[in-house]
Amino acid sequence: MHIFIIIVAILTAYDLLNWNDISPVRKLVNIFAILAILHEIEEKYWPGGFAELMLKKLNVSINDLDVGRANLSVVIFWLVYIGLGYIFDNITFLFMMTIILSLFEAFIHTAGIKIHKLDKPSQV
Repeated sequence: MHIFIIIVAILTAYDLLNWNDISPVRKLVNIFAILAILHEIEEKYWPGGFAELMLKKLNVSINDLDVGRANLSVVIFWLVYIGLGYIFDNITFLFMMTIILSLFEAFIHTAGIKIHKLDKPSQV
């Protein structure tokens, strides 16, 4: 996770210096990467996150999972996704994928709140 944060910080600094010259896809992917970092930090470092709620609902103990492997797979996904945004920065599909992922995140977290009958997210 820390390597992921460092990579995104470097890419963000580079993109900020060249903001007017980069494509809209790359801008959106970079903003999404920053939000992904904030999301992953919230999920991993604050107790009572979405993952813990869902594991509890499914009666799965965190001890039953290989947490390191799960974290690594998430980081690999984000790095590949961000890398694609930098390599293929004119492909509209990546722009649409970012929008769809954002909507999915909002939907799934709202569904998690409703499944657990929470009035508001702060009850977690």
